Amino acid sequence: YLSKYVFEDGVEFIKESVMDGEMDDRKTLPVYPYREQLLEAINNHQDERCSKLKIYPILQKVYLERILRKPEINAFSVELKAHQKALLPDNFTVLDRAMIEHNLLSASKLYTNTRIRIQ
Repeated sequence: YLSKYVFEDGVEFIKESVMDGEMDDRKTLPVYPYREQLLEAINNHQDERCSKLKIYPILQKVYLERILRKPEINAFSVELKAHQKALLPDNFTVLDRAMIEHNLLSASKLYTNTRIRIQ
């Protein structure tokens, strides 16, 4: 549920951000029903305007499953609306939960490829 909420909100955020929010450009931005397809479209430059987004670097890292550091998350949070920073009952924000989930998944991919050889 939380991931779906964050993703749907993210689609609106991306549409509002493209080309400084010019209405014609927002209407033509392709919106995909699934997170991976949206990220793939952005990172494969299927729409050149995406590289102009302020949040483009963080979208690339999410797509490439790289760990997001606190300064990057803080810079991203400045762009969010108040309801996207809402405090949940467990004292985490929606963004905190999404970033924790992302970083855990990214770390699991990183450490799957790491082996320790004892001789």
